[in-house]
Amino acid sequence: MEAEDILCLLGKCGNYQALVFFLVSMVCMRGVWHLFGPIFLGADPGHHCYIPENMTFATNLSLVNDSAPWRQQEADQCRMPVPGEVNSTQPCQYGWVYGDTFSSTFLTQWDFVCDRVYLVDLSSSLFMAGMIIGSLFISPLADKFGRKKILLGALWIQGALGVGAAFVNNYIVFMVIRFFLGALNQTIGLVAYVMVPEAFPSSSRTMPYIALFLFWAFGIMVLALLGYLIRDWTHLELAISIPNFLTLVYYWILPESLPWLMAKQRYKEAEVVIRKAARLNRVTLPPEIMNLSSFHSSMKLIKGDQKKVKTNTEKNQNGPLKTVVPDVDSDNTQTVKPSKFHNHSESEESGKGLTNGAWTDQRGFGGKGLTNGAWTDRNNSGAPVLTNYHTVSDPDVVATPPGGVLTPDVRPPRSYTVIDLFRTPRIRIYSLITFYLWLVNSLSYFGISFSVPTLHGDIFLNLFISGLVEIPAYLICMGTVECLGRRRPLCVFMLVCGCASIIAIFIPTSTDSGADLTWLKTTLAMISKFGITGSYVTVYLFCLEIFPTVVRNLGIGIASAFETAGAVAAPFIASSAKTIPRLPLTVFGVLTIIGGVLCLVLPETHRKPLPETIEEVEGWDRKAGRIDQGEQL
Repeated sequence: MEAEDILCLLGKCGNYQALVFFLVSMVCMRGVWHLFGPIFLGADPGHHCYIPENMTFATNLSLVNDSAPWRQQEADQCRMPVPGEVNSTQPCQYGWVYGDTFSSTFLTQWDFVCDRVYLVDLSSSLFMAGMIIGSLFISPLADKFGRKKILLGALWIQGALGVGAAFVNNYIVFMVIRFFLGALNQTIGLVAYVMVPEAFPSSSRTMPYIALFLFWAFGIMVLALLGYLIRDWTHLELAISIPNFLTLVYYWILPESLPWLMAKQRYKEAEVVIRKAARLNRVTLPPEIMNLSSFHSSMKLIKGDQKKVKTNTEKNQNGPLKTVVPDVDSDNTQTVKPSKFHNHSESEESGKGLTNGAWTDQRGFGGKGLTNGAWTDRNNSGAPVLTNYHTVSDPDVVATPPGGVLTPDVRPPRSYTVIDLFRTPRIRIYSLITFYLWLVNSLSYFGISFSVPTLHGDIFLNLFISGLVEIPAYLICMGTVECLGRRRPLCVFMLVCGCASIIAIFIPTSTDSGADLTWLKTTLAMISKFGITGSYVTVYLFCLEIFPTVVRNLGIGIASAFETAGAVAAPFIASSAKTIPRLPLTVFGVLTIIGGVLCLVLPETHRKPLPETIEEVEGWDRKAGRIDQGEQL
């Protein structure tokens, strides 16, 4: 009995699935806060050099005068006059005076201005770098120890580190904490985005998965509200960290992932989850499922008996006698030893005639056996993979699947490396375009998000709107990827982002008559955010379907590295708007327009079976990648 079968019996969407979705979506919503927190935590409320009241300057200084208004309003941000010298300036010697938009930020606390302003962006880049560590070394622990334990553990540790960050007095310690906050935030996000699909049958997973992104958008809007209400950075850091401890109640109400429990053969714990789910969904399940641990205990006894029994009189239709001994190894794989046949026939030599006498694994998960003279390997998805098998007459030779003593037609699986992504022409082109798309989407999404402080208008309203525009992007994405496929929506989303960014560059702040046009520039920036949001979601789904099974994890892993590189660079490019205002939107616009054109080179993958081998992909062409209108699934 597989987890997928049980989930289907529980129902596609019931109270159990709703409970898991709601609890995990709350976790996803708060994941935004630490990521985009520096928009407010490290905000610059405006600053200029502090000039002591008793300091005098040369009267003919062309840059400034010695009046009190200069001291209070017109001082340079990073330079001050040199006392007694004419037309000479020096870096700020007595600190800075800050505006009153925020009562305190870590920028004002540690004077991250002028030649130290890069440290604000460094805090975000270190957070992104920590995400790499989280995805590579921490999140995989969920496969070993369970989704729930790693999710809750990471939440509580992150909460403790966030509280500690609010009270540190050393910026180096603060930066280190930011790094680990990023590692834990990535772990929490990856585990959360796995738990929700695992609560639904495979036929009903797409919509809940995309719906999780809606709560990401809600999280951005909530952060804007928190930043507006809480202007002290230490208090705001506490406000975004303490909610992690509200998940203490999750220990009792959030169920562990059923597919993970089944895969680990933890049937007693799975039985508890199944009973709870059946009660919530108000369904009645068969007794062998409701008593899963007893059922599998019985199956183990049966298999133990099978191991000791040898069938000496089994006959096929042609009459030869043979012996089949099912051996169950410690790793739950099975091998079959055929004995010497008394009479050799053509059917024996070809491996046929074993249909009635072959032993097959009926567990329904991860088993191997002989069916119709071929090895049947059922992977965790339940899909059989057949390998040709020829009967051998020597009783000392064991016919095993790859990895054991091989018969002539059984070949060991090939290992694939990064080189295979570039060895053949079509997969090479697809890989390069995919890596570029992930880099550009990450760079543009996070870059536009971190550019909110440099946009004209209210910083809190701008961030709120940037979260609001993501909601229609996700909703439209849900419909278009099902109706129009992947390639065309991805192209349109990226072109929308690129064109809006380029147009915004040429919009002046005001007209010659004095009419304010800042609202138009901000609107175009939000249209860019809308486009890149839809593109980001689509590119994930699209690229998963392009790489063949044999290199899918490898390809997505490398693409993820490019994605992270874009995320690390984004804060610095966004910050460059302070000195070169047009640079960020120019970079985002040009790169996304190029990406929108390049994605047209990729084949359409909607409603096509996932490719298994590189050879299948090499057999594609752009038109063959599309589905005929009359094709049915």
